[in-house]
Amino acid sequence: MMGKSKVFDEKDFEASDPRSRQELMKLFPWNGYTVSEHEGQFDIDMRLFKDGKHIGYIELGHKLDWRWEGSKAKFPFSTVHIEERKLRYRDKFDEGMKVMYVLFNKDFTQHLVIKGKDVWNGYREECKNIHNPDGGEFFLNTEVEKVKFNYFKK
Repeated sequence: MMGKSKVFDEKDFEASDPRSRQELMKLFPWNGYTVSEHEGQFDIDMRLFKDGKHIGYIELGHKLDWRWEGSKAKFPFSTVHIEERKLRYRDKFDEGMKVMYVLFNKDFTQHLVIKGKDVWNGYREECKNIHNPDGGEFFLNTEVEKVKFNYFKK
């Protein structure tokens, strides 16, 4: 049973989503991989291609509480929270597609990549947050050891 979810907020969306897509697009093409935007507004964000063949999807996020901490920057948490509602993308994996989650830090100088299967195998936890201060929203937690981090120079 799913917990509460953050109510869609157009202002939050506009503050994060277009820039997240733009920053991801800057990382490609890479090693035969390319990406394109997915057309569905309330669907997964990006499509992933290898040598022109559609092989998977990428869901983007923007973590405002992950800030640049100078030249020795590191992720400040022991786990990465992915909203439980993102489980709805598991069906794409079950159809044989790769699914990845890419999260950018507050100022878009760092990002992390998590394989979908590592998210789905994470443990479920209820968390209070600014959107649900009384709790009730559930997250899937992935240990940072299963996460690939990329740090950019400012």
